[in-house]
Amino acid sequence: MENQIPSRDAIKDKLPGTHFDVIIIGGGITGASVARDAVLRGLTVALFEKKDFASGTSSMTSKMIHGGLRYLKNYEFRLVREASLERKVAIDTAPHLAEAMNFLVPLYKWNKESTFLFRLGLMAYDMLAFPKQIGKHKMLSAKKLVDTLPILENDELKGGASYFDVKTDDSRLTLSNILFALAGGAKALNYSRVVKWIQKEEEVEVFVKDELTGDEYSVTGDALVISGGPWTDRIEDIGEDFDGEAKIRMTRGTHITLDQKVDLPYSCLLVNDDSRPIFLIPRVNDKILAGTTDVDYKGHPDDIEPTKEDIDYILDAVNKIFPTVKFTHDNIQAAFTGVRPLVFKDGVDERKVSRNHSIFIDGRVVTVLGGKLTTARVMAKEVIDKLIKKVYYQPLRNYRCLTDKMPLYGGDMEQWDIFLTENTQRLITEYQLTEASADMLVRWYGSEIGFFETILDEHGNELLIENSPWLEAQVIYSCRVECIQNPIDFLRRRTPIMLERGNGLQCLDRVADLMSAELNWTDDVKREMIADTKLYIKRFISVDR
Repeated sequence: MENQIPSRDAIKDKLPGTHFDVIIIGGGITGASVARDAVLRGLTVALFEKKDFASGTSSMTSKMIHGGLRYLKNYEFRLVREASLERKVAIDTAPHLAEAMNFLVPLYKWNKESTFLFRLGLMAYDMLAFPKQIGKHKMLSAKKLVDTLPILENDELKGGASYFDVKTDDSRLTLSNILFALAGGAKALNYSRVVKWIQKEEEVEVFVKDELTGDEYSVTGDALVISGGPWTDRIEDIGEDFDGEAKIRMTRGTHITLDQKVDLPYSCLLVNDDSRPIFLIPRVNDKILAGTTDVDYKGHPDDIEPTKEDIDYILDAVNKIFPTVKFTHDNIQAAFTGVRPLVFKDGVDERKVSRNHSIFIDGRVVTVLGGKLTTARVMAKEVIDKLIKKVYYQPLRNYRCLTDKMPLYGGDMEQWDIFLTENTQRLITEYQLTEASADMLVRWYGSEIGFFETILDEHGNELLIENSPWLEAQVIYSCRVECIQNPIDFLRRRTPIMLERGNGLQCLDRVADLMSAELNWTDDVKREMIADTKLYIKRFISVDR
């Protein structure tokens, strides 16, 4: 099986002076989804991301593709329906990255919502997903909840429910869109900062600086799509003589990962006594993801860090709801914080700001803002629809959107359950892998597992960390296929090792050695990469600062 992804040098060599149908600034989930949609409609595409793909908001989410049950309280029925339908699309097009999960929702005496109104909300949630439901809700008594999950036992518990949503890996979902676009001929580069752009009468010219080499060059396009998340207004500002309309309201969202002190076979949606929702989701390698907060943020999006206040808030909320478990600060493996780029609306509480998106068009420039991970495909469809009609003046029937039907990169298999079982067992047998490693690899790479096996054949099955599923071969694969340029890319976004116990420090030197051999680093570069990774962990991930 051959590698379908061109090298960074091969992509970059063809860029200077090239003209594209669409140029995209921003390599998060929105920009990646726009690139995939555009490629499927036969458009030529260039995408530039100043850091790594998904290095901003798109790796800082609750890692769910969900309808947004809590948005029903704000009467956002259209958003909930749109998001609910997208859950099934994700399961169909990326079954290796989208897994339906049963969520338990305990209700307590302090919760403001009545059981009756909560039941109505869940009924509406199920109906809004028609005809693409992924499961139906059930109302549960306090006794039934505790029988189902004993750690929910609490004197304040009055009952609750179960319902279905979808968990994913946000970074890898973004990457899957990027790799699909690259395999389809797009030119997408991380660590490529747009320093200036000019809208002209017949085209848009974009000036790019390679952050790895310092090289500068320009490309031109018929249209420019700005999908910069919380950096959107800053991207508009570097446009020459451009007066953009995007107004952003940023809110801070923090998550923590916890030791799985007890068996947690279900995900949980907990409503704290201040009505804020807290998700608890079991993740790969025996950890629990808990969050999130939702607080206005006024700083620069590059500088956002987890705060002690947010970490303590989440930990206290979890312990209030699970009083028999008693998670302590020592049980926190990692913390991370991201910025939500919401559409600004004056006078609205941060928890009630809509997750709807807005699209602004000024000549050949299309700016997309807001939305969420779940609705990125729909946002991309609307962006390309508008671009085709208002820039190319073509009927949409000639450029139909195919992203709801075509598998994402790694998602091309007929029956996921059979594919997972057969390939997991085969990897165990042929490569002497543990079940945890084999299962993870099939879920990580999906239908591209065949090319990964060529790396196993070449390098072997050595573990990166003892008693973990992660393999040294994954570092090599990520260098050759997944566009990593430093250890942070691998430890934080190609895998979640940085969010686990040790934060990846225990394998950092080995990761750097493997990357150095693949990317031809000097000893000085390797030392710098290790130092930069340690600083990143200390500032943005570790709770022992």
